[in-house]
Order: sequence, then C-alpha cells, then structure tokens
Amino acid sequence: MERPRTELLDDGRLLAGLIGPVLVGAVLWLVPGLVVAQDAPPEPSPPMDEADAGPTQESEASRKARAAFLQGAAFAREAQWAQALDAFRRARAIQPHAVTTYNIGTCHRAMGAYTRAYLTFQRALREHGDPNAGELPPQLMTQTRAFLDEIARLLVTVKLEVIPTGAVLAVDGRPLLAVTEGEKVVHYAGVRAPGPGEELVASRLVVRLDPGAHVLTFSRPGFQTAVVNESLAPGTTRSLRLELDTLPARLEVIASVDGALVSLDGREVGPSPVSVLRSPGGYDLLVEKDGYQPHQARVNLAPGQELTVRVPMTVDETSVFETWWFWSAAAVVVAGGITATYFLTRPEPEPPPYEGGSLDWVVFPEGAVLRF
Repeated sequence: MERPRTELLDDGRLLAGLIGPVLVGAVLWLVPGLVVAQDAPPEPSPPMDEADAGPTQESEASRKARAAFLQGAAFAREAQWAQALDAFRRARAIQPHAVTTYNIGTCHRAMGAYTRAYLTFQRALREHGDPNAGELPPQLMTQTRAFLDEIARLLVTVKLEVIPTGAVLAVDGRPLLAVTEGEKVVHYAGVRAPGPGEELVASRLVVRLDPGAHVLTFSRPGFQTAVVNESLAPGTTRSLRLELDTLPARLEVIASVDGALVSLDGREVGPSPVSVLRSPGGYDLLVEKDGYQPHQARVNLAPGQELTVRVPMTVDETSVFETWWFWSAAAVVVAGGITATYFLTRPEPEPPPYEGGSLDWVVFPEGAVLRF
C-alpha cells in the first residue's frame, strides 16, 4: 500500500489523497481512498420486522442500490467527486451500509469539506457491526481511523464567546450542528443545509470549521448585527469574543392637534408629529399647546424598539370664573361700578345761604317759598 500523500491545491485547501488496495470479492481496485466493486456492497441482514418482505421487493431495492453504488464508483474514477457523492447518497438512501457511508466520507474529503468528512467517517464507525448497516472490512476500519486523525489535525477550532446571550449565529449562511462528544458539546460549521442561523443556547461554545475564509453573522433583536470575516489556517485554534452593540429606540409622537410641543425629560424635541432616536430607558413625555390641557405620560423604550404614541389633546374648558384675567378685569369693572353707584346715589348738598343785598331780597329756586 502506498503511503498517504498530501498536496496543496491552487485554491489553498489541503487535500490528502491515499492510494489503497481494497479487496471486494475477488477483484482488486485502486481508487484514491475509495471502495469500488463490480457488485453492490454486502447486503445487511434485514431487521426482524422486515424478514418477511417478498423477494421481488428486496431484489428491486438491491438492484437500485447496486446501480447507484456502481455509478458513484465510475464518477469517482474520473475524479468527479460531486457526482460520485450524489450517487453514493442515493445508494445509501435505498440500502444503508457502512461501506457506502465510508465512500461518502471519502468524497467529502476529496472536495475539501472536512467537517462533513469527519462526521461521516464517525458515522461509518458507528454503523460498523450494526445489523442494519453491515460491517467495515478490517482495512477500512484502519483507514477510517487514519482519516479521522488526519482531518482532526486540519480542522480549525474557534472558542467563541458572544454577549449578550440569546444571539443568533450563522456561519457562511448556514446554522451550526451541535454534536455531543463525551462530556462536551461541539458545534460544526458547514454541515447543515443553507438557512438562517439559530439561537445559541450558551454564550460560550466551541466551533469547528474547515480551514479557509469564513463569514460569521451574529444577530439579536434590539442589537446591531455583527459580521465577522475570518481567514483561518489549517489546524489552528483561536479565541473570539464578540459583544453586540445596543440599537437605539425610535419614538414617534403624534398629537391629535398639529403643532403641539413635545418634550422628553423636560427638553423640547419639536412640534408634533415628531420622531426621535433615544437610548433605551424610561422618559417623561409632555405634550402641550395653548388652549388644550397638557398631556403627561411615562414612556419606556427597549433596545431597537419602534414605538408610536398617539396623544389625544383635550380642549381646555376651564370655567371663566377660574381664570386670572377674568378676576383682573372683574376687579376693574367692580371698582368702576362702585364709583358710578356712588355718584348716582349720593344726596345733593345744601346750597349756602343766599345773600339779599341791601334790600335783603332773596330769590329761591322754582318751587321754593319767597322769603322777605
């Protein structure tokens, strides 16, 4: 058997290739790390609840699995790894087998999808000995473990801390896959189908990625979305701490009367309608306009919240007897009334005695008695 060789591709990814002889039946094939055969992979014993399946149905399933398996092998011989991967997946969907799973892992490895290859080789080991999935030949058991050791040295480990908790993380447009390994949980990137990120259950986590360039997107309601671009060398381990910035809140105040003056915490922000950005927290809102009763309220703003407050303004119907200008005018009017009344009602004063001159004749007003 030729020793494993490692070569550097033009795109900078590390691709390890192994030329290994694999004995299947009586035929020896030489394909890089791949099991190929002229026949389908060994058929596992059917489960007890499927033991009574008709031979025609079982034969049809085996025929389809064999055809897909051989098609995958043909593509692999031409180094058409994406097509080979698709064919092996179809074969496994029809008839699961540890050998087929191993071949799927080999395709991932050849394409540089190391996280997928790592998890697939682990699955092949778990399927080994399973009555529903067949066994791996001794050579493949050894080779699978060698591949796992090789890929473990290539994978990148990121020790991540995200503040606050509850953030959503996507790596290269895909959610992470959480895998329990012993007593810890490791998150693998690049394994699941493309889609939105998912909420992190903890603020600290370990993420394993393929070497190369990656885009990590962090988001959380009320906080600014953070996008981190990282170029990670093979086999490196690094720590990354990220604290999301709080988003300001937007407050819109719309009074039922245009032009009403709006104030927050005693500071004027403009006439209604008005929209302002403020830091999260509590604020005292005051809306006022001449001729209307002032409106006061307490407003609490959450990070990133967009709040619209509609204020119904009520006409000020205060009684005329309660206003200061009424009593000022009333005082003037009352004072004038008292003066007029006084002049109208006071008695006429008695005139002084009339002087009659040398003759002592005095003329009195009409109706008076003449006196000599």
